[in-house]
Amino acid sequence: MASPNEFYSVSPASIVLFGDSITQYSFSVGGFGARLADYYQRRADVINRGLSGYNTEWAVAALKHVLPRNMTEPALVTVFFGANDASDAKLNARQHVPLKTYKEKLKEIVDYLRSNFKSTRILFITPPPIDEPGRLKYQKSRYGQKASGVLERSVKLASEYASACESLGDELKIPVVNLCKMMLKEKDYGYLNDGLHLSPEGNKFVFESIKEAIQNHYHDIAVYPCKDTGATGSSGSTCPHLIKYLPWHDEIDPSVAEMTIQKVMTRVKSST
Repeated sequence: MASPNEFYSVSPASIVLFGDSITQYSFSVGGFGARLADYYQRRADVINRGLSGYNTEWAVAALKHVLPRNMTEPALVTVFFGANDASDAKLNARQHVPLKTYKEKLKEIVDYLRSNFKSTRILFITPPPIDEPGRLKYQKSRYGQKASGVLERSVKLASEYASACESLGDELKIPVVNLCKMMLKEKDYGYLNDGLHLSPEGNKFVFESIKEAIQNHYHDIAVYPCKDTGATGSSGSTCPHLIKYLPWHDEIDPSVAEMTIQKVMTRVKSST
Protein backbone atom coordinates (compact mmCIF):
# COMPACT_ATOMS: atom_id res chain seq x y z
CA MET A 1 0.00 0.00 0.00
CA ALA A 2 1.08 3.61 -0.52
CA SER A 3 3.30 4.66 2.36
CA PRO A 4 3.13 8.12 3.96
CA ASN A 5 6.94 8.14 3.81
CA GLU A 6 7.09 7.21 0.13
CA PHE A 7 8.03 9.82 -2.48
CA TYR A 8 5.74 10.58 -5.40
CA SER A 9 5.70 13.25 -8.09
CA VAL A 10 2.79 15.54 -8.87
CA SER A 11 4.10 15.72 -12.45
CA PRO A 12 6.77 13.66 -14.19
CA ALA A 13 10.23 15.01 -14.99
CA SER A 14 11.01 15.82 -18.62
CA ILE A 15 13.57 14.67 -21.17
CA VAL A 16 13.94 16.83 -24.28
CA LEU A 17 15.14 15.44 -27.60
CA PHE A 18 16.57 18.38 -29.59
CA GLY A 19 17.67 17.71 -33.14
CA ASP A 20 16.84 17.63 -36.84
CA SER A 21 14.58 15.31 -38.87
CA ILE A 22 16.18 12.17 -37.45
CA THR A 23 14.90 13.30 -34.06
CA GLN A 24 11.59 14.57 -35.42
CA TYR A 25 10.85 11.15 -36.91
CA SER A 26 11.87 9.35 -33.71
CA PHE A 27 8.29 9.27 -32.40
CA SER A 28 7.25 7.04 -35.29
CA VAL A 29 6.35 3.45 -34.37
CA GLY A 30 9.54 1.82 -33.10
CA GLY A 31 11.46 5.11 -33.22
CA PHE A 32 14.17 5.78 -30.66
CA GLY A 33 12.14 8.60 -29.11
CA ALA A 34 9.09 6.37 -28.76
CA ARG A 35 11.29 3.70 -27.19
CA LEU A 36 12.70 6.24 -24.72
CA ALA A 37 9.17 7.31 -23.79
CA ASP A 38 8.33 3.67 -23.12
CA TYR A 39 11.52 3.23 -21.08
CA TYR A 40 10.65 6.24 -18.90
CA GLN A 41 6.99 5.35 -18.25
CA ARG A 42 5.57 7.21 -15.23
CA ARG A 43 8.97 8.78 -14.47
CA ALA A 44 9.62 11.29 -17.27
CA ASP A 45 7.75 12.81 -20.19
CA VAL A 46 9.92 12.54 -23.30
CA ILE A 47 9.44 15.69 -25.38
CA ASN A 48 10.29 15.63 -29.09
CA ARG A 49 11.77 18.88 -30.34
CA GLY A 50 13.14 17.57 -33.61
CA LEU A 51 13.12 20.17 -36.38
CA SER A 52 13.32 18.62 -39.83
CA GLY A 53 15.91 20.23 -42.11
CA TYR A 54 17.54 22.32 -39.38
CA ASN A 55 21.26 22.78 -38.97
CA THR A 56 23.03 24.09 -35.85
CA GLU A 57 22.78 27.74 -36.94
CA TRP A 58 19.00 27.51 -37.19
CA ALA A 59 18.88 25.45 -33.99
CA VAL A 60 20.60 28.25 -32.07
CA ALA A 61 18.14 30.75 -33.54
CA ALA A 62 15.24 28.58 -32.30
CA LEU A 63 16.78 27.69 -28.95
CA LYS A 64 14.92 30.15 -26.72
CA HIS A 65 11.62 29.00 -28.23
CA VAL A 66 12.37 25.28 -28.04
CA LEU A 67 13.75 25.49 -24.49
CA PRO A 68 12.44 28.73 -22.95
CA ARG A 69 14.25 29.95 -19.87
CA ASN A 70 11.11 29.73 -17.73
CA MET A 71 10.39 26.06 -18.45
CA THR A 72 10.81 23.45 -15.74
CA GLU A 73 14.39 22.24 -15.78
CA PRO A 74 14.66 19.07 -17.89
CA ALA A 75 16.37 16.03 -16.41
CA LEU A 76 18.18 15.47 -19.72
CA VAL A 77 18.54 17.15 -23.12
CA THR A 78 19.91 15.21 -26.09
CA VAL A 79 21.56 17.37 -28.78
CA PHE A 80 21.51 15.54 -32.11
CA PHE A 81 22.62 17.74 -35.02
CA GLY A 82 25.08 17.48 -37.88
CA ALA A 83 23.39 15.55 -40.67
CA ASN A 84 22.42 18.79 -42.44
CA ASP A 85 25.47 20.80 -41.36
CA ALA A 86 27.63 18.14 -43.03
CA SER A 87 26.06 18.68 -46.45
CA ASP A 88 28.47 19.54 -49.26
CA ALA A 89 29.20 23.29 -49.29
CA LYS A 90 28.60 23.60 -53.05
CA LEU A 91 25.88 21.04 -53.63
CA ASN A 92 23.77 22.05 -50.61
CA ALA A 93 24.93 25.51 -49.59
CA ARG A 94 21.54 26.27 -47.98
CA GLN A 95 21.95 23.73 -45.17
CA HIS A 96 25.74 23.45 -45.05
CA VAL A 97 27.51 24.83 -41.98
CA PRO A 98 31.33 25.00 -41.97
CA LEU A 99 32.96 22.57 -39.57
CA LYS A 100 34.41 25.29 -37.32
CA THR A 101 31.03 27.03 -37.12
CA TYR A 102 29.31 23.72 -36.39
CA LYS A 103 31.44 23.26 -33.27
CA GLU A 104 30.85 26.87 -32.24
CA LYS A 105 27.08 26.50 -32.56
CA LEU A 106 27.05 23.26 -30.59
CA LYS A 107 28.94 25.08 -27.86
CA GLU A 108 26.39 27.92 -27.94
CA ILE A 109 23.64 25.35 -27.35
CA VAL A 110 25.57 23.93 -24.39
CA ASP A 111 26.29 27.39 -22.96
CA TYR A 112 22.59 28.26 -23.15
CA LEU A 113 21.57 25.02 -21.44
CA ARG A 114 24.17 25.31 -18.70
CA SER A 115 23.41 28.95 -17.95
CA ASN A 116 19.64 28.43 -17.75
CA PHE A 117 19.27 24.87 -16.47
CA LYS A 118 21.97 24.26 -13.90
CA SER A 119 21.20 20.60 -13.18
CA THR A 120 20.19 19.44 -16.65
CA ARG A 121 22.27 16.62 -18.04
CA ILE A 122 23.38 16.93 -21.67
CA LEU A 123 24.08 14.15 -24.17
CA PHE A 124 25.58 14.73 -27.63
CA ILE A 125 24.58 12.40 -30.47
CA THR A 126 26.61 12.65 -33.67
CA PRO A 127 25.20 12.33 -37.17
CA PRO A 128 25.11 8.78 -38.52
CA PRO A 129 27.22 7.77 -41.52
CA ILE A 130 25.87 8.05 -45.04
CA ASP A 131 25.05 4.92 -46.99
CA GLU A 132 26.16 6.37 -50.33
CA PRO A 133 24.77 3.56 -52.56
CA GLY A 134 21.52 3.65 -50.59
CA ARG A 135 21.34 7.43 -50.90
CA LEU A 136 21.86 7.26 -54.68
CA LYS A 137 19.15 4.61 -54.93
CA TYR A 138 16.79 6.83 -52.96
CA GLN A 139 17.63 9.82 -55.17
CA LYS A 140 16.82 7.86 -58.32
CA SER A 141 13.57 6.48 -56.88
CA ARG A 142 12.42 9.95 -55.85
CA TYR A 143 13.53 12.05 -58.81
CA GLY A 144 13.68 9.52 -61.62
CA GLN A 145 15.35 10.90 -64.74
CA LYS A 146 15.92 14.22 -62.99
CA ALA A 147 18.24 12.59 -60.44
CA SER A 148 21.70 14.17 -60.64
CA GLY A 149 23.59 11.05 -59.64
CA VAL A 150 25.76 13.27 -57.44
CA LEU A 151 25.47 13.14 -53.67
CA GLU A 152 25.23 16.24 -51.46
CA ARG A 153 26.26 14.12 -48.45
CA SER A 154 29.06 11.61 -47.97
CA VAL A 155 30.59 9.22 -45.42
CA LYS A 156 33.72 11.40 -45.36
CA LEU A 157 31.83 14.56 -44.41
CA ALA A 158 29.61 12.79 -41.87
CA SER A 159 32.72 11.31 -40.22
CA GLU A 160 34.42 14.71 -39.99
CA TYR A 161 31.42 16.32 -38.30
CA ALA A 162 30.93 13.35 -35.97
CA SER A 163 34.59 13.61 -34.92
CA ALA A 164 34.19 17.35 -34.31
CA CYS A 165 31.14 16.70 -32.11
CA GLU A 166 33.01 14.01 -30.16
CA SER A 167 36.02 16.31 -29.73
CA LEU A 168 33.80 19.09 -28.37
CA GLY A 169 32.13 16.64 -26.02
CA ASP A 170 35.54 15.72 -24.63
CA GLU A 171 36.40 19.42 -24.17
CA LEU A 172 33.13 20.23 -22.41
CA LYS A 173 32.95 16.96 -20.48
CA ILE A 174 29.71 15.91 -22.19
CA PRO A 175 29.06 12.25 -23.03
CA VAL A 176 28.87 11.55 -26.77
CA VAL A 177 27.11 8.79 -28.69
CA ASN A 178 29.20 8.67 -31.87
CA LEU A 179 26.73 6.98 -34.20
CA CYS A 180 28.95 7.47 -37.22
CA LYS A 181 31.90 5.64 -35.68
CA MET A 182 29.75 2.93 -34.10
CA MET A 183 27.73 2.17 -37.23
CA LEU A 184 30.77 2.17 -39.50
CA LYS A 185 32.51 -0.21 -37.11
CA GLU A 186 29.63 -2.65 -37.45
CA LYS A 187 29.54 -2.11 -41.23
CA ASP A 188 25.77 -2.42 -41.16
CA TYR A 189 23.93 0.00 -43.40
CA GLY A 190 20.70 -1.75 -42.52
CA TYR A 191 20.52 1.00 -39.90
CA LEU A 192 19.56 3.55 -42.59
CA ASN A 193 16.46 3.36 -44.79
CA ASP A 194 17.27 6.01 -47.42
CA GLY A 195 20.99 6.35 -46.92
CA LEU A 196 20.46 9.05 -44.27
CA HIS A 197 17.48 8.50 -41.95
CA LEU A 198 17.09 5.63 -39.51
CA SER A 199 15.46 2.32 -40.35
CA PRO A 200 13.59 0.34 -37.66
CA GLU A 201 16.86 -1.47 -36.87
CA GLY A 202 18.66 1.87 -36.77
CA ASN A 203 16.14 3.34 -34.35
CA LYS A 204 16.56 0.35 -32.04
CA PHE A 205 20.35 0.73 -32.25
CA VAL A 206 20.16 4.43 -31.37
CA PHE A 207 17.81 3.78 -28.45
CA GLU A 208 20.09 1.08 -27.04
CA SER A 209 23.11 3.36 -27.50
CA ILE A 210 21.40 6.25 -25.69
CA LYS A 211 20.27 3.93 -22.89
CA GLU A 212 23.83 2.61 -22.51
CA ALA A 213 25.23 6.16 -22.40
CA ILE A 214 22.71 7.10 -19.69
CA GLN A 215 23.61 4.01 -17.67
CA ASN A 216 27.33 4.74 -18.00
CA HIS A 217 27.33 8.52 -17.47
CA TYR A 218 24.00 9.49 -15.88
CA HIS A 219 23.19 6.36 -13.93
CA ASP A 220 21.05 8.34 -11.48
CA ILE A 221 18.36 8.69 -14.17
CA ALA A 222 18.75 5.18 -15.58
CA VAL A 223 15.73 2.93 -15.11
CA TYR A 224 16.34 -0.62 -13.95
CA PRO A 225 13.52 -2.96 -14.98
CA CYS A 226 11.60 -5.37 -12.83
CA LYS A 227 13.61 -8.57 -12.42
CA ASP A 228 10.51 -10.71 -12.83
CA THR A 229 8.75 -9.04 -15.77
CA GLY A 230 11.38 -6.82 -17.42
CA ALA A 231 8.95 -3.86 -17.18
CA THR A 232 10.35 -0.37 -16.56
CA GLY A 233 7.03 1.13 -15.44
CA SER A 234 6.01 -1.03 -12.52
CA SER A 235 6.62 -1.35 -8.79
CA GLY A 236 9.42 -3.83 -9.46
CA SER A 237 11.41 -1.27 -11.46
CA THR A 238 13.73 1.31 -9.93
CA CYS A 239 15.33 4.64 -10.81
CA PRO A 240 17.71 6.38 -8.38
CA HIS A 241 16.72 9.98 -9.14
CA LEU A 242 13.45 10.22 -11.09
CA ILE A 243 10.44 9.98 -8.80
CA LYS A 244 7.45 8.02 -10.06
CA TYR A 245 4.21 9.78 -10.93
CA LEU A 246 1.60 8.67 -8.34
CA PRO A 247 1.56 5.28 -6.57
CA TRP A 248 1.85 2.05 -8.55
CA HIS A 249 -1.46 0.21 -8.75
CA ASP A 250 -0.31 -2.48 -6.32
CA GLU A 251 0.42 0.22 -3.73
CA ILE A 252 -3.22 1.34 -3.60
CA ASP A 253 -5.78 -0.01 -1.14
CA PRO A 254 -8.82 -0.59 -3.41
CA SER A 255 -11.24 0.04 -0.53
CA VAL A 256 -9.97 3.60 -0.12
CA ALA A 257 -8.37 4.29 -3.52
CA GLU A 258 -9.55 7.88 -3.86
CA MET A 259 -8.52 8.73 -0.30
CA THR A 260 -5.09 7.13 -0.82
CA ILE A 261 -4.41 9.11 -3.99
CA GLN A 262 -5.79 12.33 -2.50
CA LYS A 263 -3.50 12.01 0.53
CA VAL A 264 -0.51 11.44 -1.73
CA MET A 265 -1.35 14.43 -3.94
CA THR A 266 -1.97 16.69 -0.95
CA ARG A 267 1.36 15.74 0.59
CA VAL A 268 3.23 16.21 -2.72
CA LYS A 269 1.68 19.62 -3.38
CA SER A 270 2.34 20.83 0.15
CA SER A 271 6.02 19.86 -0.16
CA THR A 272 6.59 21.71 -3.46
